[in-house]
Amino acid sequence: MKMTLIRLMKAYDICQKADEHILQKKAYEQEIEEMIKRYSKKVESRVLLDIFIVLVSTGLLSLGSKGALIYIISMLLFNLFITVDILSISLCKKKFIEQKKIEIELEERESVRIICEHENELNFLPNEFRNIDAIEYMLGVLKNDDAYSLEFIYRMCRRHLHNKKRQFLCNIEQI
Repeated sequence: MKMTLIRLMKAYDICQKADEHILQKKAYEQEIEEMIKRYSKKVESRVLLDIFIVLVSTGLLSLGSKGALIYIISMLLFNLFITVDILSISLCKKKFIEQKKIEIELEERESVRIICEHENELNFLPNEFRNIDAIEYMLGVLKNDDAYSLEFIYRMCRRHLHNKKRQFLCNIEQI
């Protein structure tokens, strides 16, 4: 069992390195979501500005034909400005998202590369246990009592992961 403990500790280190890239990927995805929210707020503020300008400019119509001419010109210029501003924000958002998607893909590849590179060291673990949670649980079991067989530890770990998943799903349903 001491050999299994050593192999599990190596597997833990490998999975931890791979998980760092997965966490970075999630951070990039969160940045994209925040960028989309900021973009939506900016567009909303531009639309509200446009509505305000329409209301103020409508008062110019009371000045007669000169007021109508000023109204048409001012509305044209403000709408042109707002349209250009929204388009520039949209282009910036698009470039930002493309850049983050490239970074997400690189992090994903790096995570897979780390796992594939150390495949020989992880081949004793079934695929479902090649993650930090499962390895931490197995290490905890082995540190408490090293008399268990590897198959029994796998069964315990499978049950633990199933209970954890069920608990997570129950928490989501409550929300």
